[in-house]
Amino acid sequence: MTLGSRGSCWKLAVLCALGLTALLGRSALVRPAQLDAQGRALLDPLRDEAVSPDALIARLAIDPAATVADVGAGPGYLTIPIARVVPSGQVIATDIRADYLRVLEERARAAKLYQIKTRLVTASHPGLPAGAVDLVVLCQVDHYLPARAPFFTELIASLRAGGRVAIVNHARHRGPVDAAAKAASLALV
Repeated sequence: MTLGSRGSCWKLAVLCALGLTALLGRSALVRPAQLDAQGRALLDPLRDEAVSPDALIARLAIDPAATVADVGAGPGYLTIPIARVVPSGQVIATDIRADYLRVLEERARAAKLYQIKTRLVTASHPGLPAGAVDLVVLCQVDHYLPARAPFFTELIASLRAGGRVAIVNHARHRGPVDAAAKAASLALV
């Protein structure tokens, strides 16, 4: 389906349909006291089996100088590997939880990835600068948005010409994502 937006065509890529089970454990570089159980699950290496972050990032074909927004970044499950592929670019990591962003900042410093900028936002607004982002990634967060279509419309404003939005989530969220994308005038690819 191709949907226009004010004469431009924006693209939405729904990359994976995931079947995740409960995740347990801890991630390196994070002390257990820094994260609650949900935060530890977000960084659990077992999650790699379902998400395949390296393959996902390769599929996104990210330019090394790109500005990428990791919306709902949490403690940085995708932020850190994305930052490694944009050495001359920038990653804007947003989340609604300041404690998760603090852990992400610590992990970024430990990995010497200084191109990561964190931003505390609300679930209703992405909080990204207008016309400044080449790629927006939402990994398993869109179903938490109170209103997907208005949120996606705000994401469009943050995109540079030719910018993309990639959504990774369970198959059960596909219908609402497609409907919200259409309402926001995004083209599904």
